[in-house]
Amino acid sequence: METVTRWYCVGDLRFCVQAPDYPEKPNMTAFRAERGAPDQPHIRITLGEPPAVTELPCVSKTRFEACYRSGSERVRVFFREDRAGEELLLRADDRPNGDCDVIMAEDAASGLGGNLILTLAELPRRLLQRGGVILHASMIEAEGRAILFTAKSRTGKSTQADLWRAHRGARILNGDRALLQRKNGVWHAFGSPYCGTSSYCERAELPLGAVVQLSQAKENRVFRLPAKAALSAFLEGCAYDPTEPEQTAAVMDLALSVFREAPFYHLACLPDETAVACLETALFEQKGL
Repeated sequence: METVTRWYCVGDLRFCVQAPDYPEKPNMTAFRAERGAPDQPHIRITLGEPPAVTELPCVSKTRFEACYRSGSERVRVFFREDRAGEELLLRADDRPNGDCDVIMAEDAASGLGGNLILTLAELPRRLLQRGGVILHASMIEAEGRAILFTAKSRTGKSTQADLWRAHRGARILNGDRALLQRKNGVWHAFGSPYCGTSSYCERAELPLGAVVQLSQAKENRVFRLPAKAALSAFLEGCAYDPTEPEQTAAVMDLALSVFREAPFYHLACLPDETAVACLETALFEQKGL
């Protein structure tokens, strides 16, 4: 099978994927980039029989994935269960220089056409190391700034983004997750390749205007969130591994920094244009932006 080399860029992170040729989905194509430097992360995927991990202790395990770690050595494996037990599908060895070497079973190669590349790239972890954090949020552009709608699943992030597009001509940049990262001393929001079931997935960058936590209600009401509530809402939506203390500490530091520089609102809202008008008043007429 032919091997391809493709570069991607998310925020200021550029990484390379070398793998058997795979059908690239639009969310990945949008983040294709020119060739980067040799010392930037490389994810090398080869087909073969993944060897079992016997040299490291297991630190976490779910139904389909396990992580083994000791000091700087770290290995991830993915498997599926059948009548004979667990069948190993791939092994990913994370190298100290940031590279990742993957051995994948041939019958698992079809997964490269889905989101397996993103899973192997571990963008939340890599971006945290560079001072960025991925937030579960819809991202729109309004008045030249990014407005992020964050909430629990099925609460209305996509609905509010669509309402701003329909009634205010706002541009929807991502329907599921956005990256926050400082640039020239200012927090910016970036589009990400994580788009969930949404079709909105652009490689965009804007100064951060506001973070808006959503809840459903029988009438519209908007207010600035106090520090404790804002940090709780932000941390709940961040993508990180809470079992790794260094990630937890990094996310907390970033959350505090974002809160100091950008307004956090709570919008209790109806699923119609009146919610747009309510938030618009807070953001613009009250000089929230």
